[in-house]
Amino acid sequence: MSKIYKVLFEKKYAKDLKHIHPSYHKAIMEITFSLGENPRPDGYIKLIGLNNLFRIRIGPYRIIYTVEDDRLIVLVLEIGDRKDVYKKY
Repeated sequence: MSKIYKVLFEKKYAKDLKHIHPSYHKAIMEITFSLGENPRPDGYIKLIGLNNLFRIRIGPYRIIYTVEDDRLIVLVLEIGDRKDVYKKY
């Protein structure tokens, strides 16, 4: 039996999504919710030098998230344009 992770979102997820072009909303939501079944899907990248931070690319946007394997939690931290999303990290 495969493990199912609980997907949690930072409070600003809805606010971040408002700044994304509407044509990407469906793809972003599908990918973020599918992280519960597979927190390391094809195309994910571990961010260098940062513990347990990963990113997934969707067109010009990036989803930044962390995985807690011991607690079976995926926490979506931020969604944004690739030129802006990495500035905090």
